[in-house]
Amino acid sequence: MRKLKKIVLYVYIHVNGDSMILEELKKIALECGADDAGVISVYNDKISPDREQILKGFPYAKSLISFVIKVNPNPVRTPTRSIANMEFHEGAHDVDSIERKIARKLVERGYKASMAGAMGFPMETNEWPRKMWYISHKLVAEAAGMGVMGINRNVIHPKFGNFIFLGTVVTDIELQENSLSKALDYSPCFDCKLCVASCPVGAISPDGHFNFSSCYTHNYREFMGGFGTLVEDIIESKSKKEFRTKVEDNELVSWWQSLSGGANYKAAYCMAVCPAGDEIIGEYNDDKKAFKVNYLKPLRDKIEPVYVVKNSDAHQHVSKRFPHKKVRIVHNSLIPDSIATFKHSIGNVFQRGQSKGIDCLYEFNFRGSEKEKIYIEIKDKKIAIINNPSQKPKIRIFVNTKSWFSLLARETNIFMMIITGRLFILGNPKHLLKFGNCFPS
Repeated sequence: MRKLKKIVLYVYIHVNGDSMILEELKKIALECGADDAGVISVYNDKISPDREQILKGFPYAKSLISFVIKVNPNPVRTPTRSIANMEFHEGAHDVDSIERKIARKLVERGYKASMAGAMGFPMETNEWPRKMWYISHKLVAEAAGMGVMGINRNVIHPKFGNFIFLGTVVTDIELQENSLSKALDYSPCFDCKLCVASCPVGAISPDGHFNFSSCYTHNYREFMGGFGTLVEDIIESKSKKEFRTKVEDNELVSWWQSLSGGANYKAAYCMAVCPAGDEIIGEYNDDKKAFKVNYLKPLRDKIEPVYVVKNSDAHQHVSKRFPHKKVRIVHNSLIPDSIATFKHSIGNVFQRGQSKGIDCLYEFNFRGSEKEKIYIEIKDKKIAIINNPSQKPKIRIFVNTKSWFSLLARETNIFMMIITGRLFILGNPKHLLKFGNCFPS
């Protein structure tokens, strides 16, 4: 029976052409519960960062089916985040179920197909702190015409707006290039900046800059990174009284809730206030003031804990913009464990607000278990790794690699490293201190 179904589909393709099989695949996705879908080649340039890992996990992969499901905006917009998280959790289960249904239908027709990974978890946690997921659903969705990432870093569908969840299915069905789905040639994001105004930690800047660590520290507080700092708080506390100064009783209950029922987001306000998308924008255009009063103001006015790293850009932002919210100081949990992860993560944890006035080229010479020379430039509130710099560094740092990562993990201090010869500096030490200020922990 499977061979017969595959023969029928094979004949269908060759009689009607690839454009028809594209529509057939989209039809299957919609029948399984998706609200829109597209298909791209695994060799699409837009997913090149993931291709090697995709082919490693799915050697038969020829095409990727991207689909979206609509999210109900009403629970997402409420300041009652338990309700919003119910929508997130149920939607995630729906996406995973639809992935499985699509894959099963294709397998029944004699093709190879598989879920490409959960919308959230599980992931390949043994890869942490490196990339844990096989496929970036956002990259696939953009390539397949399901939307474009807006300033809020959410994929915005032209019709449904950013109120969508994304899923991906891998298959060995191969289509001709001219019959595949195409990326949108415009962005539904129209730069209203409501996401900028809503974010309690200032992760989204008006100029489009995104502070990854600010968002990660607060919104994802009760995910894997925050859990690590919770364990550290337990270990380092000498008494119950000291522990309660670090983690209040209601916060501990919140942790229990996330660990038992699924990790909860602390904000996601950028999604809640976004008016983009044909099905959403009407209410915004009808009365912009009322839209802001109904959806933006309640989130800004909400009295709630906001989790920030001390002396970070987020710390300054919430203290200045939202003095009524309760600042909760936590540690940075984005800790590299190799030179490769250090280079990859440096842009994610860099605090550009703390780098004001710095114009310096740093030379890092790592010694010991890993050896490498790296040039890092901080200039104009930007950071970059420079290959073959044309200028001389203002400071040269010679450091034991293992000790450097222990320093970043708060397991040792810089003065002890200097005394024991694990850190040596040529140049003015103030440059290294200013460098450290850009990476509060």
